Amino acid sequence: MTKQNTDNRNELLIRARRGRAEVYNLIGNFNKGIEDYENLIQFYKENHYSDKTLSSRIICNISFILSEGKSNYAKAEKILKQTLAKLERKQSPRIYASVLNTLGGVFRHLGNYDKALHYHHQALKICEEINNKEGIGTISNNIGIVYWNKGELDTALKYIKRYLTISKKTENIKGIGTASNNLGSVYYDKGDSDTALKYYKVRLAIAERTRDKKGIGLASGNVGVIYRKKGDCNTALKYYKRYLDISEEIGDLRGIGIVSTNIGNIYRDKGELLTALKFFKKDLEISKRIGDLRGIGITCIDLGEVYTEMKMLKEANKYLRKAKKILMDVGDRIKLSAVFIKLSELHTTEKKFKDSIKAAEKALALAKKTGAKEKEINALRVMGMALFRFSKIQTENTKQQNLKDSISFLRKSISLAKKQKMKLDLAKSSYELAKVLKNKGSTKEAKKFITEAKKIFKDTGAEGWVKRVNKLME
Repeated sequence: MTKQNTDNRNELLIRARRGRAEVYNLIGNFNKGIEDYENLIQFYKENHYSDKTLSSRIICNISFILSEGKSNYAKAEKILKQTLAKLERKQSPRIYASVLNTLGGVFRHLGNYDKALHYHHQALKICEEINNKEGIGTISNNIGIVYWNKGELDTALKYIKRYLTISKKTENIKGIGTASNNLGSVYYDKGDSDTALKYYKVRLAIAERTRDKKGIGLASGNVGVIYRKKGDCNTALKYYKRYLDISEEIGDLRGIGIVSTNIGNIYRDKGELLTALKFFKKDLEISKRIGDLRGIGITCIDLGEVYTEMKMLKEANKYLRKAKKILMDVGDRIKLSAVFIKLSELHTTEKKFKDSIKAAEKALALAKKTGAKEKEINALRVMGMALFRFSKIQTENTKQQNLKDSISFLRKSISLAKKQKMKLDLAKSSYELAKVLKNKGSTKEAKKFITEAKKIFKDTGAEGWVKRVNKLME
């Protein structure tokens, strides 16, 4: 066989094996994908390929699978830094930028947003210098995700929309799907559930068309979140189950953890708190195992809320304090707002009303600053709850003012929940307002709000809340 024929054969073998590895990654068979990539590196060594960028590109692919697929962030970081040290920026700008971008993604998953932005912006600068449109789009998306995690929603939209525009111009179907999913997440946090659902369904359709298993799972989970917020828990569970089945099939630990919390939220709404705890603790265990600091913080919020409802206040305090520290450290202002909301509820239960009001004020300030409408609805509600409970132990003049303020905050919460079409939050705020009105002696108006709340709770299968409503109506 001539050298030319051998070279042609080797080139075909490399393309075939690389293509198969990409398919394995797409369908979620990450171990097989890594195996093919590692075999390629060995092939390069055995056949004395002198181009360092070939092996570096494959190592970057392996690191991406380790991070995004297997959630093995420590190993991904290690081999990426080793690869970066061997590369020359000027000689291999594309692969150098790719390694920087992948490294930024690792740090985002670890909750270190400043380092993530540092690496992403370095990568973006290189791609802009060499006019690499695909790279500019991909990295802009990743920068947008970091800003979303930080709670800077308008900045996040700017970067992710840049990616969507580039993807459409270059007819990058996968890019359109990814950008649509991320835009859905940002619009969800901005309180625009209808726009979020539209983008999530675009992502789901593209993932199904391209047989991207992980993408199908992730998009299904996100669609489920919207249906839960809209009050359709049965449809939400259907999508959550699909996400869980796929995540277990492909070994996506992070996916299993995320959907476990989603399912736990539905059981909490049903009043099945022990079952909810089981799912939240499963997510916490996975987040610890894979080193997902932000994930640990978010799950601690949910655990703190359940323990508050169970009146296990010491445990609630422990988890919420831990969540507060982690989310302050990683700089996630939206989730930090959620921590202060739950701390307000906890302090109200503890009858520490001044602390409760302070926590609600912090939650409301963060929600308004980030534009997170769902958090604003909840912050307004817990402020109303705290003022109402506080009024019960005050003198007549102060009591009447706090009752008036309580009703004002709860009405604002209801109005915003209606505007954002968040039925469960609407029902919860209506229930709390009914309690205040009943105590005030406005029984006719109280009945109106409690009837509306009960209907939503019954329709959504939130049995735990139905029980609370029935008790109030006695």
